[in-house]
Amino acid sequence: PGFSMLAKGCGWLAYSLPVPFLFAIILFAISDAIPSLRPAITIFINYLFLILPLIGFSILGVSARKLSDQAKIRMGPKRMGSVIAGFVLLGIFYCYSILRQFDSMTVNSTDSQYFMPLSLVILTIAIPYLYSWFTGLLAAYDIVSYSRRSPGVLYKHALTYVGVGIVTVIASSIALQYIATITPETGRISINVAFASFYVVSLVAALGYVMIAKGAARLKRIEDS
Repeated sequence: PGFSMLAKGCGWLAYSLPVPFLFAIILFAISDAIPSLRPAITIFINYLFLILPLIGFSILGVSARKLSDQAKIRMGPKRMGSVIAGFVLLGIFYCYSILRQFDSMTVNSTDSQYFMPLSLVILTIAIPYLYSWFTGLLAAYDIVSYSRRSPGVLYKHALTYVGVGIVTVIASSIALQYIATITPETGRISINVAFASFYVVSLVAALGYVMIAKGAARLKRIEDS
């Protein structure tokens, strides 16, 4: 059951990169032709980028717990405390970045990134992202720990690819959200730097997905044999 859910979680993650990007390209092209649709399209794209990885990481979290329970792996209290403290700091920094660039006067502006009140942005976007990242990181830890306890060398390599790939995807997701909260209008970064950073981080995310796919493919070959 743990490996079955692991496959489902990887499947959701596989769609969480190309599907939102394709929708964004098509819908923002429509919004350029019909500016009145831009607020609704922006809100839809923001939630689409959130929901797919949230589902994927949630499934991975359940699968990783099943595997860790099977192997009787438990994170020590000190390590868990360090992880929670680090994530609290990340959450504070992320919310502060949103607050710093958020201007209530731009909610209905064409330059708005959310077209929503600040309270909704924090409750329905920032907090779910933090939950998704935290769940994914714990899942990656459990998967890598399980791979180290696995008696099979092939399982170790395949699961390590999956675990490292998940960490890479989460790190790139955090970086993309940080880039999104630093708008060129603030004068903190130029538009060219923002676009360059966005594409570099997207390539890193793609590398993480490739690692997950490679690990999943190895697991499938092992099970088929």
